[in-house]
Amino acid sequence: MAADFSIVSAVLNKSASLWDYFSSIKRQDFKGSIEIIIVDDCSTDGSPDIVKLASEKLGDENLTIRLIRNDRNVGNCGCRNKGLLAASGRILCVVDADCCLSPNFVSSHVAAHDDAGADVCIGPMGIEGQGRDIQALHGAFAAAPDKALKEMRLQFNVEPTAFVNTVTRNFSITSEFLDKLGEPLFDEAFSYSLDANSGFGWEDIEMGYRLYRLGAKISFSRTAVSVHKTHPPEVSDQEKAPRSAKNFLKLMRKHPELSLAAPDWAHSTYQKIMDWLDRYDISAAEERDGLAEHFATSHRVVRPRTIVSHPKKKVLTTRWHIGHQYDLWKLPYSFTLLTGLPGFGSAWDYKSRPLPDNANFLNVNEKQCNFNDYDFAILHFDEFILRPYLYPKHSTHWGAAFEYMKRFNGKKIAICHGTPLSERDLNLFGRRDEIVGPGIAAKLEAETYDVDKLRREIVDALSDCLVVCNSLQAAKEWGFHRSHVIWHGFDPIHYPPIDPSDKIITVGDLEDRPDYRGVLFYDKVTERLRGKAFLLGGKRANSVQKPPVTAAFKNENDLGLAHYQNYVHFVRNFGIFFNPTARSPMPRVRGEAMMLGQAVVTTSTHDADRFIDHGYNGFLCDEPDHAVEVLNQLVRDPGLRRRVGKRARDTAMELFHVNNYMREWEELIAREIDGNAAPPAAMAGDADRGTPWRRTGRIIRNAIKGVLLVHGSEGGTRTWRVDHPEAALRGAGMPVRRLPLETFLKSGREEIALGTHNVIIFHRTPFSGRLGALISEARAKNIVCLADFDDVTFSQAYAEQLVRAGKAEPGNAEDEAKRFAALLRACNGATCSTAPLARMLADEGVERVGLLPNCLSQQLLTASEAARAGRRGAATGGVVRIGYASGSATHNADFELVRPVLDELLRVHPNVHLDLIGFLDPGEFSPEVAGRVHQHRFVEHWELPFQLAKFDINIAPLEINPFNECKSAIKFIEAAVAGVPTVASPTEPFRDAIEHGVTGFLAGSASEWLECLDALIRDGELRERVANAAADACIAAYSPQAWLRNFPSRMEELFDAGSAGTGVDAEPSRPLTVSER
Repeated sequence: MAADFSIVSAVLNKSASLWDYFSSIKRQDFKGSIEIIIVDDCSTDGSPDIVKLASEKLGDENLTIRLIRNDRNVGNCGCRNKGLLAASGRILCVVDADCCLSPNFVSSHVAAHDDAGADVCIGPMGIEGQGRDIQALHGAFAAAPDKALKEMRLQFNVEPTAFVNTVTRNFSITSEFLDKLGEPLFDEAFSYSLDANSGFGWEDIEMGYRLYRLGAKISFSRTAVSVHKTHPPEVSDQEKAPRSAKNFLKLMRKHPELSLAAPDWAHSTYQKIMDWLDRYDISAAEERDGLAEHFATSHRVVRPRTIVSHPKKKVLTTRWHIGHQYDLWKLPYSFTLLTGLPGFGSAWDYKSRPLPDNANFLNVNEKQCNFNDYDFAILHFDEFILRPYLYPKHSTHWGAAFEYMKRFNGKKIAICHGTPLSERDLNLFGRRDEIVGPGIAAKLEAETYDVDKLRREIVDALSDCLVVCNSLQAAKEWGFHRSHVIWHGFDPIHYPPIDPSDKIITVGDLEDRPDYRGVLFYDKVTERLRGKAFLLGGKRANSVQKPPVTAAFKNENDLGLAHYQNYVHFVRNFGIFFNPTARSPMPRVRGEAMMLGQAVVTTSTHDADRFIDHGYNGFLCDEPDHAVEVLNQLVRDPGLRRRVGKRARDTAMELFHVNNYMREWEELIAREIDGNAAPPAAMAGDADRGTPWRRTGRIIRNAIKGVLLVHGSEGGTRTWRVDHPEAALRGAGMPVRRLPLETFLKSGREEIALGTHNVIIFHRTPFSGRLGALISEARAKNIVCLADFDDVTFSQAYAEQLVRAGKAEPGNAEDEAKRFAALLRACNGATCSTAPLARMLADEGVERVGLLPNCLSQQLLTASEAARAGRRGAATGGVVRIGYASGSATHNADFELVRPVLDELLRVHPNVHLDLIGFLDPGEFSPEVAGRVHQHRFVEHWELPFQLAKFDINIAPLEINPFNECKSAIKFIEAAVAGVPTVASPTEPFRDAIEHGVTGFLAGSASEWLECLDALIRDGELRERVANAAADACIAAYSPQAWLRNFPSRMEELFDAGSAGTGVDAEPSRPLTVSER
C-alpha cells in the first residue's frame, strides 16, 4: 500500500545518530502514513542493525521502516536514487540520517505541497545541535519560529526559495513532479563515495538547478525545521577541499548558466573553495584554472551583489508599482513605506509580491514622520500626478502622497513611471464618454489643455531633484532638468527558463488607455490570430486568468510568494510574448518575457531597438501585417522559438539582471546622495545624458556596417588602439579590417568603393594630400571618418614634450602636429583614450569627440590569467620585488621622481629587490643596494604579463603636467590583470582607474610614495587583496566585452551628430552584438 509521505536517507556508518533520527520521525504530528527507506552503503559500524531495531520497536500501521543494503559502495547519489525508486509516497523527502526533525516537519511539508501547490518544499536547516538537547531545541523553535530563522544557515539566506537551497537536510518533492523530470533526481557523477577519486558535494545544487529549469515552484516552510546532530567530521577538511573543488568545477561545466542565475551564491562559494585550498596549500591546478576561467567569463556579464554596508541607509518612500519596488528594495538599505495617505494604495499588495524583509510601514495618521530620520527619499510619480481627474481610474487624491513627499527637506530622487500626456490620451480615440463617463467628459470639453504645458508643470515641480526614468525615450520626451535612465531589473531566480510552446500571450489591461497600451494595434493583430493569442488581464474575448491561490496562509509573505510564483508559473505556459504598447516606458512584462526565454514580438518603442536585434533575440514590428507574419512564423517553427528565446534570455541576463540593476542604483546613490564622483567606467557624459551606461550599447541597429582601422604607427600605441579593438569587434561578429597607412594610401579608393565599411578610424595617421582626397571621397559616400588619438600629437604647444617622449623627431615636431591637426579638420570627429585628451581636442575646436577607453584583448587576458596562475604557485623565499616596466628611455624623468624613495626602501628592507624592464637609465643607487637593482631587456607585448607577474609591487610614476595628464592608465591595467598591485602618480586617468587603497594606491609626493610602498612591502595580505580587487575592476572596465558595451553608444553619438553633414544612411545593416552567433 502506498504511503502518504516517504523519507529516503543514504547511510554510511551513521550508527551514532540513527536512533535520534528515527525517534524524531516517530514523534511527527502527521496523521497519514510515513515510510522511511534507508539505503545502507556498506556500513561497517552496525548501522543496519540499528535500522532493523528501529523497524521492530518504532514501526506501526502509520510508520514503516525499510532497509536496502548495497553489495558495493556506490556513493550518496546512487543510494538516494535507489531509495526514491523504491519509495511509494505521494510526497518524497530526502534527508540526511544525522538530522533530527521538528514534530511538525512532515505535516508542514505536506501543507506546502497540498495547500500552496508547491512542487518542492524546503525549510530551516544548517542548524547545528552542538551538544544541545535537540528535542528541547525544537520546542523552543515551535514557541518562537523566528529563532530558527535566525539560526539557520541556508546556502543563500537572502532568497530562501532559491534553487541553491534545495539541500538534503530539509527537502521534499512530489512524486508527480519527479516523474516530470524524467531522469534520476541525483546525478551520480557527483557521488561522494569510498572511492578516493570521487568528488565531494554540490549534488544537491545540481539537482536543484535542474528542478529550477523545469519550472519547479519551490516553497519555504518556516515551521519544518531540521537540526543537524553535530559530530566529528568523517573526512578531514584537507581531504574534502580538493574533492569539493572537483565537483564544483564539474557543476559549473555542466551548468554554465548557473553562475548567472545565482551569481552571489556561486561567486562566494568559489571564493570559499579557493580559500579552503589555500589554507591547506593544495595545488588542484586543474580545478583552480578551470574555475578561474569560468568565473572570469561570468563576471563579464553579471557581478555579485554589493555586500550590505553597515549602517544601512534609511530611505523614505511611498507605495507604487509593487513589481518595480520589489526589485528596487533588494538594495541593501532600510525602506520605510508611508501609509495613511489617500490615493494610490498606501499598503503593500500581497497579491503581487511578498514584502522584502528590509521594508517597514509608518502610518502618518498614527505617528508623525520625522524627515530627519532618513538619509534620503524616493518619490514616485506619473503623468497624472498633478491632475488625477484626467485619468478617471485614479482617485482624486492620486497626487496626495507625491505632494506630501515633496515637503521632504533632505536629499531625494524621483522615479518617473510614465510618459507625457498626448492629445490622443485626452481624446481617448473618440470614446471619451464611454470610458470616463459624461461628467468627466463634460469637464474635459469645457477646459482646453495644452499637453506641453501639462508636461512643463511636472518638469518644473521636480526641478530640485534628479529624476530616474525607465527608458531613454521617456527621458527625452519629458526633458527634465536633470534625469538619469535605469532599465528595469529582474532576478532570474524567479524566472526559470522555458521550452517555448506555440501559444501567444500579452499581459496587461489594455482598454483603459488605448493609445498608451496600443489597443488598436493589438486588436488588428489578434483578430487574425484567433485561437492562438491570449490576453492575461482585461475583459476581451481572448482574455485568460491565472488560476487563483486558494490556500489560507497564516503569513502574508507566504501568500505574496504564492501569488508571484503562480503568475510566473502560468505565464511559462506561453512560448511567445506579444507587446503592442505604444507609449509605456519599458514595460516590465517585456523584460520578464525575455528573462523567461519567450520569443518576444514587440513594437520598437522605448529603447526596444537598443537591446532587441530583429530576428536574432526578438522581433520589432510596428505594422500589424508584419507582426501577424512574424507571430505565425513563430507558431509554426519550434526551432525558431527556442533559438530566439534562448538569445532573449542571454540578453536579459546581461542587461536586466537584478545584480546589474542594483549596481547601477548604488552607483547613482553614491553619486547623488553621498556626493561621490562618478564611477571610472561611466565615461564621456553618460551621467549627463542619463544613459544606463552599463547596460546599453549591446546592440546598435541600422548604423555600423563595418569598421576599417587605418594606423600610422607601430608598437604599444597600435596594440591598444588598433589591434585590441579589431579583435573585440571581430569577436562580436562585426566586419572589421586593419590596414597600415601606406596600404590604405595605395588601395583606399578600392576599399571605399567596396562599401563593406561605413566607419573608418584613422589612428595616428599624419595628414597628406592623398589622405585628404581619400577622406573626402569616403565622406561623400556616407562613410564616417574619425581621427583617433592617445596622445597630444595634434597640438603644436606640446612639440617639445613630443620630442622628449619619442613621439616626434627633433625639428619636425611642429610640422607633425600641424598634419595631425589637419587630419582632425578633415574627419567627421575624433575618438580618444582619456577624458583630459577629449577636453584638449574640444579646445582645439573639434566638435564631435567620442571617448573610447583602451581595450584589453582576450589574448592578453588569457596570458595574464596564466601568468597569475603561475604566480600563485611560485616560491618567493621572502623576497619582495618592486617592478617598473618603463618600455622606452623617455621615462627617465618619471623614474627620477621615485628613485630616491626606492633607494631608501632598499636600504631599510634587505628582502626588497627592484626589477626594471626596458630602455631606462636608472641613475645612481647606494652601493649597498645596487646589487638588488636588476635591469631586464625590453619584452614584447605578448610576453609582458609573464614578466609583470614576477613583480610583487608595480610602480607607475609620471611627472604631473598637462602632457602627462592625457596619458592613459595602461601601466596600471597591465599589472592589474597580471595580479600585481600598483602605486601610481595621481594623474586624472590614474585617479579615474584606481580607487585609492582598494584597487591600488596614488602617490603625489615622496612621503606618499614612501608610505604606500612601505605598507605594501610589509603586508602580503594587503598586496593580494588590492591585486585581486584591481584585477576584477580592470576586467570589468577594460575587457573586450566592456569595450563593446561602450563602443556602440560612442558611435551612435557621433553618427547622430554627424549624420546631417555626411548623409549617413539608415539602411538595415548587420547589428553589432556581444553575443556569439
